[in-house]
Amino acid sequence: MTDVRYSSVLVDTPAVTSRAVSLKVAEQVQVVSLGLEEVHEKNERKKMRHYSTEDVLIKTHLFGAKRKLKVIVIGAGVSGLNFFKRAEEQAENLDIVCYEKNTDIGGTWLENRYPGCACDIPSVVYQFPWRPARWSHYWSQSEEIWDYLKTVEQENGFVAKYVKLRHQVESLSWSDIKGCWTISVRDLERDLEFEDRADVIINCTGVLNSWKWPAIPGLQTFRGSLLHSAAWDPEVNLKGKRVAIVGAGSSAVQILPSIYEDVDKIFTWVRSKVWITGDFSQTFVRTDGGNYSYTEDQQKIFADSSHDEYLAYRKMVEEPFNKRFEFIVNGTRAQQNVFDLCNEHMRSKLKTKPELVDKIVPTDFFVGCRRPTPGYGYLESLCGSKTTVFMESLKEVTERGFIDPEGNEQEVDVIICATGFDTSFKPRVPLLVNGMDMRQKWSREQHPPSYLSVALAGVPNYFVSGGAYFPVAHGSFFPLIDSFCNYTLKLIEKIQTENIVSIRPNETRTKQFLRFANSFLKRTAWNGPCSSWFKGGTVDGQPALYPGSRLSFIKLLENPRPEDYDIEYRDPQNLFSFLGQGMHVCEKDGSDLTWYLGSLERGDKSNQHLRKKMAAPDTDRSSDLQTQDTNVKITAVKVPHSRDTVMGSIKDTPLNTEGGFFNIINGEKRSSLRKYNGTNPSNLELLPDVPLASSQDVEDAVSGAKAAFTDWSEVAVERRKELIKQFMDAMETYADQFARLLTLEQGKPLSLAQGEIKTAVFRARELASLELPEVVANEDDRRKALLSSVPLGVCALIVPWNFPVSLSTQKLAAAMVTGNTVILKPSPFTPYCCLKLGELAQQFFPPGVFQVLNGDDEVGPRLTAHPDIDKISFTGSIATGKKVMQSASRTLKRVTLELGGNDACIICDDVDIAETAKKVATMSFINSGQVCIAVKRIYVQESIYDKFLAAFTEYTKSLKIGDGFEDGVFIGPLQNKQQFQIAQKFLKDVELQNLKVVLGGNSMPAGSGLYISPTIVDRPPDTSDLVTEEPFAPIVPLLSWKTEDEVISRANDTKTGLGGSIWSKDIAGATRLARKLQTGTTWINEHATLDPRVPFAGIKESGYGAELGIEGLKGFCNTKVIFVPK
Repeated sequence: MTDVRYSSVLVDTPAVTSRAVSLKVAEQVQVVSLGLEEVHEKNERKKMRHYSTEDVLIKTHLFGAKRKLKVIVIGAGVSGLNFFKRAEEQAENLDIVCYEKNTDIGGTWLENRYPGCACDIPSVVYQFPWRPARWSHYWSQSEEIWDYLKTVEQENGFVAKYVKLRHQVESLSWSDIKGCWTISVRDLERDLEFEDRADVIINCTGVLNSWKWPAIPGLQTFRGSLLHSAAWDPEVNLKGKRVAIVGAGSSAVQILPSIYEDVDKIFTWVRSKVWITGDFSQTFVRTDGGNYSYTEDQQKIFADSSHDEYLAYRKMVEEPFNKRFEFIVNGTRAQQNVFDLCNEHMRSKLKTKPELVDKIVPTDFFVGCRRPTPGYGYLESLCGSKTTVFMESLKEVTERGFIDPEGNEQEVDVIICATGFDTSFKPRVPLLVNGMDMRQKWSREQHPPSYLSVALAGVPNYFVSGGAYFPVAHGSFFPLIDSFCNYTLKLIEKIQTENIVSIRPNETRTKQFLRFANSFLKRTAWNGPCSSWFKGGTVDGQPALYPGSRLSFIKLLENPRPEDYDIEYRDPQNLFSFLGQGMHVCEKDGSDLTWYLGSLERGDKSNQHLRKKMAAPDTDRSSDLQTQDTNVKITAVKVPHSRDTVMGSIKDTPLNTEGGFFNIINGEKRSSLRKYNGTNPSNLELLPDVPLASSQDVEDAVSGAKAAFTDWSEVAVERRKELIKQFMDAMETYADQFARLLTLEQGKPLSLAQGEIKTAVFRARELASLELPEVVANEDDRRKALLSSVPLGVCALIVPWNFPVSLSTQKLAAAMVTGNTVILKPSPFTPYCCLKLGELAQQFFPPGVFQVLNGDDEVGPRLTAHPDIDKISFTGSIATGKKVMQSASRTLKRVTLELGGNDACIICDDVDIAETAKKVATMSFINSGQVCIAVKRIYVQESIYDKFLAAFTEYTKSLKIGDGFEDGVFIGPLQNKQQFQIAQKFLKDVELQNLKVVLGGNSMPAGSGLYISPTIVDRPPDTSDLVTEEPFAPIVPLLSWKTEDEVISRANDTKTGLGGSIWSKDIAGATRLARKLQTGTTWINEHATLDPRVPFAGIKESGYGAELGIEGLKGFCNTKVIFVPK
């Protein structure tokens, strides 16, 4: 059973995503913007009779050449403008397009024009480092800031070159197949929607530009003027009006003193305490804390960009902001000093209304919990005779005003909403990666999984300006954005010059960053009990701020960490193809070819005046060395992946194998007198010895599980979920080591092993997040019936050798989250990963909760018959499953059986033959056919049979066979000699029956590994073993059909009923056929894609009970009903 949807093997291009870049597969990959050089290389590759890891193509470009990329920027505010400038200075060969929803550039400074709107950062540091301006005031108003941004735009011609105004991005969708983004854009002027494509997305939309009306009952019934600070109507005259201001954030703090003198009456609500930090910049402003107007002489200095005095002044004003982080850290003297200073300041300002002091001045959180706001005049206005301050929330708005806390209606002319923004940091439009909307994936999280604030885990070529965990809480935005742009351009250059398709933050590295950040932030004022937009407008939420100072952030972004990214290359078999013909661009562009010796002051790179003086007599130095033929082939050195190399790769991790492999019993590692060696099926090399559990080991494990059950079942379910997720986080940290160990013992290609580890982690996390709440089953006047699911007790989990890791984690997550203790028994053919999984788990769970017993044919029966084991969850063959059920029946223990299948695939004549053949072949031969829900029987409608057979065969030929560690391998060996012999028997029967073999039909020479060539058999009889039985090998029959009734009858004529699929463009017709198939799961136009939130179960002899989804969890529970009288 494999989770193709969530593994590294994708149905659409299996050979590409599994690194099997054979010639045939490479030609099927859609390359965006195919250039002349790529066409040349493609033609050259066609000339090569063999394209293997031994011979790679030498490309004709120069090392360091930057291929052309399309970059789409969303938003033309501060970040967008800065990116344009830095791209022009640093980048080459970028096609930049910016979509801006507004009528002009400027973002928040175009949108926010409310009275008093100004920056809370001094003007001289709130500007681009590369374009200082002549400012009129210490704190500039929004109009002046926007004028500055517009001047910068016009000076550089950014709109003409890059920006499409009144264009709104509606959705973004990345495809690994296409290797690019598809962006849906709406032209707001013409109300037309169109698509664009890009290699890279730069999201510069910001976090405070998505406003909304606050959810106040009756707000939209108000008949007066209803205003929002982010959409101000300048036509509304406030003079002499009665005004209500909803909100007490930075906008309200600026609005209130700005309108106070004009209005007749003000009502405002301050729901929570807030720091007003008026004295922070006392050195540079008026003695009363008010704004400062620069003199004409000072502005003349500003106008001269080369004037050192202006630079010195800017540095003097900026420096204190870079020291503010000290008072953010809890327990510092600086924090207490600032607290005392602001406390004294606020109390002095509120002395005329002492009743406000205890209600407004914070006592339980420090300065910085919310972004510090200067707030000149705000406290004085609160104390003014015109102002009524309410400390509760506004409960109701009426047509003429609002209802005050005493229940009286207060009439007002204007209501100003200075609150109501989407501060979630989550994408505001659909953001799809390979069809999955990441917003849904992150729906349960407060913040998206942000890597250093600049990118999102698992999202390729997508960079975010000012994302979650950006250091926005103190200081100017501009230097930080400049660092972001420089960082992004470095990664774009890496993509351009190193033949990269995509880079995306590694999910494990991102989680590690977030774990550190969230732990660090607990030490800061930002984590205090205040409501802030850093926490999404909540009091107790997680602050989404950088865990450190601004300077720390700038330094961190100076050098990108590629090791934190997952990198996909355009040619995975030839990673160093970016070196090209062997020469660097500097050798051809007139650069100094001896720069490493230093630079001459005179700047003469050619040094022609020295040539005659220094040349040896009678020598000719007039010609340079010319390269005649750079299109040569080189032979790669093949690195073996033996037992020792894989074991060595995990030497210094918790998976360290130097000490050996052990059973895990009651929290301890235990060896055994009886041991054996596993076998690497790729080369028949012996693996390290592993213990065989004894009968005493079984008794000890069961006793330990039974003893641990009482306490574990009483652990709060949320805590159990958290421990399982922590366990999976640790597993994900060592995903590469697990994958290599899995390939070594199981034989599957490394890419598929990596996919299995990802699937294992994903399924366990999803299952651990499901809920089984207590519900009211029935209720009447007399009583109510409470229905709940309670854990069974001790569960034995028996997993097979084809997917030992993912099947283990899905079983243990479902069992343990519901409160059971578990004993995992792996197949004796593949015990290595499971033993290390059990060893790793002991870091998270109490002794006895999760144990692992490796054993032979004696251990399984001991577990299934043991009276103190309450549940058996078994995945394996039908024959063994029947024995498990028979054994379990003696004690009436619960069982879940997921057994063999013989999945039929029905193909109708309206399909795209080439694409369908590719997908069906993938799901026929994936994991060498050793998948219970792989395609086993292919029924093709008669009218297209021959064409489909040809396409299916041709594609199968492109699938590379070999050792799972070799690049490009898609089909590895069969896992064990027993299964290999079964496959050989099927091949022998095909030969004896004289069936038509279109491809394959043979096994590899003895001693080279357990390999079976992918075999296609043309129209075998329905009665042949190949059709009626499951080969569990890369051997597939193709059969033709004429009528629907006929093919359904033939497909259903089997003792199994696990899965099946229908392939047709007629979805209604396909659905009709799917309902007739006797299977537990039927797919339409796909196969074997599982969702851990959806049950998976077989019918007939394919199983009993369900795995995955809520039904899977219920399989580990008893039903309990309590009748409660009223």
